Amino acid sequence: MAERRAQAALTPASHRLVTFVGVAVAVALASLSGIAASDSKTSAVLPLAIAVGLCLGALALTRFGAFVELMLIARASLDLAKLSGTGGLGEDAGARALDPAGILGVLFLAAAALWLAAQRRRRGRLQGSPLRRALLTLMAAGFLSLLGTSSASQTVLEIVRIAAAVMMFVVLEETMGERDRMRRLLRAVYLSTLFPLAFTALGILSGNPRSEVKGAFTRVMGPFYQSNTFGRYLMLMLVFGVGVYPYLSARRRRQMAVVLFGCAVCLVLTLTLSALAACVVGLCVVGWLQSKRVLLGLAVGGVLFLMVFPQLGARLGELTSSEAAVGTDQQNTLEWRLAHWSDVLGLASENPVTGIGLGTTGESADRSPHNDFVRAYVEMGVVGLAAYVAVLAALLALARRALAAAPPGSLDRGVAVGYTGCAVAFLLVSAVSNVMSSVVILWYFLSFAAAASSVATRAPAEAPIARYPAPARGGAL
Repeated sequence: MAERRAQAALTPASHRLVTFVGVAVAVALASLSGIAASDSKTSAVLPLAIAVGLCLGALALTRFGAFVELMLIARASLDLAKLSGTGGLGEDAGARALDPAGILGVLFLAAAALWLAAQRRRRGRLQGSPLRRALLTLMAAGFLSLLGTSSASQTVLEIVRIAAAVMMFVVLEETMGERDRMRRLLRAVYLSTLFPLAFTALGILSGNPRSEVKGAFTRVMGPFYQSNTFGRYLMLMLVFGVGVYPYLSARRRRQMAVVLFGCAVCLVLTLTLSALAACVVGLCVVGWLQSKRVLLGLAVGGVLFLMVFPQLGARLGELTSSEAAVGTDQQNTLEWRLAHWSDVLGLASENPVTGIGLGTTGESADRSPHNDFVRAYVEMGVVGLAAYVAVLAALLALARRALAAAPPGSLDRGVAVGYTGCAVAFLLVSAVSNVMSSVVILWYFLSFAAAASSVATRAPAEAPIARYPAPARGGAL
């Protein structure tokens, strides 16, 4: 109802005009892209990205709810069209700004800002939450880091990237107040897995999956720009999916089982140790809160995967192997990380209060910090570290509130449990890698956080189911 009122300012004629103009320009740019395809990837992809952006802009003006769902579905596949390489912290800001994901992120920021302004004008105020305030404080710390940055363009780009994920949380928190709406948006999140899983499966069947070689291992990347990013995305989908699985209808359970199995296989093939370890811990949290059968399934699945994928055991051996940290004199990857963190921390001496600039560590140290706490301190100073710790504290506090508010035996309970497992997994990954500004990871993690926030804030309207794990009636995704 609120969305329909927000769109009332546009007449049906305006809807048709905006749509027609967007489609016409899109067709023209698509034709131009086809002509230029032989020249370079940029000349082929960039016009298409602009064309798609115009179409999405028309959709945002006419059907904002459908626009948000489409963005959730598509975001996991956009890195396949990446133009700027690996997306490392030290990469050229201009090249990264031209990526299709970056263009659509800016589009989403603009559309969401207009929608939120309309909501505020009509209702007088927007609802707030501790997590929203913590995220906005982190954004403010990012802006303060401009005072000491060595690359203003790099810092501004990083701020915009994080802002897109924060804006998605704000929008979803505003729209997930109704259970039906929450179900639709969570369904869109899981629809985002279909292309990455199908893309990877086709690559495996053809004998040439999209992958990267790191050390002695070939690691599956899917449509993402790194195997690590793919692994962390799959980690979130697995943990949250197991949390909500018992509360789905029989048909949805069968569909979710296929998705979860595909996510588990692809996660193993990424050989991302941080995501694998955090996923195990997250699933243990889900099992402890929900059913010990999850723990039994985790143990059996772990043994089976080690038997079927021997490279997984070899990869785990890197934790203690002297050959793990290639090009270093450290005994294993853990010791290498500790030494590297110490080196990176030395950069903070330049400006310990507001940092050396968000997104600039890669330029200064020629490597990412591999730890979000270290990165927050070095790039945003004491102010940024305090803000980031406040965000993590708000994430865990939200999990506690959602668990306390969710009726037993309902989909809300599954959302609360799944989000809690994801929050713990996210915190662990954040301690050994850089996910603070990994937009695609934040995009989906904060989507689950918005669902948990809706569970924590709305009054329960469903009668709890007396017996676990029967699905809540009408509660299927």
